[in-house]
Amino acid sequence: DRVAFDPTVVRGLAYYTSTVFEAYARHGEARALFGGGRYDHLVELFGGPPTAAAGLAIGDQTLELLLREAGRWPEGEPPLDTFVVVSDPARTPDAIALVQELRRAGGSAECDLLGRSMSRQFREAARRRARRALILGLKEYGPGAVVERDLTTGTQRELPHPSGPGPRA
Repeated sequence: DRVAFDPTVVRGLAYYTSTVFEAYARHGEARALFGGGRYDHLVELFGGPPTAAAGLAIGDQTLELLLREAGRWPEGEPPLDTFVVVSDPARTPDAIALVQELRRAGGSAECDLLGRSMSRQFREAARRRARRALILGLKEYGPGAVVERDLTTGTQRELPHPSGPGPRA
């Protein structure tokens, strides 16, 4: 009922050396969700050592259709923890460093890489449903300042100045 042996299954790639497989949904169109097999000499073809291997590839569009039919496809992007806004495009490298630091700490973070105005960056933060914005380079706060704005309440506060090179938040 769940697994069927079919000796007539043939995958279209010549590097398979033994067993091949395909997976199908039990309902809907008879299109493979994923397929793969064993390929013992593939690594050698690219100059590597003899390596036994097996692998598979997922049909992303087929999987999306199946999940949509089942009502399991997530609509929209998940909310973002932090969107880093720069008042001056020259601060973009600082924004990128801050985004990397926030991601390493386990948060989701993005910044603008297109040199857009602050108002457009805030629109992007709203579109991404960011919880907060960290603003770099506001003149009234001084050089190196990082200002945190809660994008739900609109309140903002200056964060402590970084102790080393590049902003911290």
